[in-house]
Amino acid sequence: PIDGSKEQPYAEGPDNLSPWDWSADGRFLAVQKVPLEGKRYNELWVLNASDPKHATPFATENPSQIDARFSPDGKWLAFTSDESGVSEVYVRPFPGPGGTWKVSVAGGFLPHWRGDGKEIFYLSPDSKLMAVSVALAPAFHAGTPAAQFSLQSSASQFEVSRDGKRFLINTVPEGAGSPPLNLLLNWAALLEKK
Repeated sequence: PIDGSKEQPYAEGPDNLSPWDWSADGRFLAVQKVPLEGKRYNELWVLNASDPKHATPFATENPSQIDARFSPDGKWLAFTSDESGVSEVYVRPFPGPGGTWKVSVAGGFLPHWRGDGKEIFYLSPDSKLMAVSVALAPAFHAGTPAAQFSLQSSASQFEVSRDGKRFLINTVPEGAGSPPLNLLLNWAALLEKK
């Protein structure tokens, strides 16, 4: 905080928690949980903003469930799971109960919803940005994934505009090398001189 007060923990516990996505209404936060004891699975849990100290399990049955993203209406969660033996994109109703539908074909990760909930984008193992049309009602249905364009192999994250026509992609230009590292020693003494 800019006023110098102590930061307040939002959620605490013995396990490692990493945030993935807020629901559009701000009521729920999807988190990746790695238990520090027992099976060291990547599990998906959901925190309720009104009681963040108590998380609810969402997808915990397989060794790796990550990349959770709420649908725009907050009624579905897209995520990556290795339940088939390879990482694939799946969708489940939120908060449940209900089935699980596979969205990707031949692998996929990092799902993102288009702003109207009618399309899901994800990355394929061969560095292509894929798009799948989806219908949420009366029941979930996913179309056939289609490659939109190829990405550099260094692309690791992306965001999609609400209309699904523009993408912000985190990548390192080929041949750029590593950025320089600047190390400032004895910085406290420099502050005292001012």
